[in-house]
Amino acid sequence: MRKGLIFAALTAATLLLGAAPGQAVDNKAVVAATASSSANSGTNASAKASAKPASAGKPEAKSAAKPPANAKLVDINSAPATELKTLPGIKDGEAAKIISGRPYGSKAQLETRGVLDAQVYEGLKKQVIAKQPVDASSKNTAASGKQK
Repeated sequence: MRKGLIFAALTAATLLLGAAPGQAVDNKAVVAATASSSANSGTNASAKASAKPASAGKPEAKSAAKPPANAKLVDINSAPATELKTLPGIKDGEAAKIISGRPYGSKAQLETRGVLDAQVYEGLKKQVIAKQPVDASSKNTAASGKQK
């Protein structure tokens, strides 16, 4: 009986403190295992009820930083100021800084060059890209398979 209570208490504590955010836990299996071990040890129904997880039935929170699947990425090397200002945290001043700092080799250069602060960059990094201009001579070389 004592082992059953310890197991039920540990299981309940694990469920309450439980898994890290974003990890799925099979609550039904844990509750069933707890109930069966409690029934085998002769504990009462209140121990079974207390093993029920507090988060049962709650949907998992989705990441707020992730843009919708159909969202168009903004190219920081070619987008006009009006398009840049649609990004979170970008106003007239930031848009002007982005345009004056072009071209960018990667979107991370918005932060490393000091164009945007880290917090603003984190808020928009999944919504932007830094397309590289295609050089006409390199395009023809690649198509023919010849190297200069």
